Amino acid sequence: TTADVNLFVDPTGNDSNPCTAAGTSACLTLQGAFNKSPKDLRHRLIINVATGNYAGVGIFGFTIYPAFQQTTAGILIEGALANITPTTSTATGTATAGTAGSTTTFGTLTDSGKAWTVNDPAIVGKLVSITGGTGSGQVRVVVSNTATVLTIAGTWTAPTGTSTYALQAPSSIITSPAPVIPGPLTANGSSVAGIQIAGDSSYASRIVVRNMGITVGSSIPIYMSGALLAEFQQVVTSG
Repeated sequence: TTADVNLFVDPTGNDSNPCTAAGTSACLTLQGAFNKSPKDLRHRLIINVATGNYAGVGIFGFTIYPAFQQTTAGILIEGALANITPTTSTATGTATAGTAGSTTTFGTLTDSGKAWTVNDPAIVGKLVSITGGTGSGQVRVVVSNTATVLTIAGTWTAPTGTSTYALQAPSSIITSPAPVIPGPLTANGSSVAGIQIAGDSSYASRIVVRNMGITVGSSIPIYMSGALLAEFQQVVTSG
């Protein structure tokens, strides 16, 4: 690569496209996008995945050179988020208070105008995104809630009365397993997974998967083999 590569995947796309733009100009499948990708990476490869349901993907054959991989090189699969529907009250609002959390406590967000169902299954395990004001851009998993307070996993910059937020979940969903990676690179034998990653090059590969859902029934959501550095952010799995 000579510069960052951005490819797009969309339910309205087609794998015969160059896949360098969103919508109908995108690829239809993640595998189609990866098959078009350069394999020797000295810059970022970004796969932008629109809201929709997708077949799984096998990621293999990439080399990310050591001189670059700790700074600008790597692979990012970037999904989309959508607001959820809580059992009671609403998914968006403005915080009235919050706490940062510490080494012994989790952070919180308070919205005194809400009336959520306590430990609502529609909320717990989903994400709270700070969309504006103090802490904008932060995304955390909700581990519990009261009628007015969300408790997150970990710590963050404490929300204030300027912090707008949204309760969200990944809307880019892998709903069927990936094809088994071929030949000696096969990552998972006779089994299949929603995302299969095989580190077959002589260098470790940095791969980030963000804002994706993986719902593949009895199959394995994610399978990795080989020398890899992989990170999963806001990924919701079942299976």
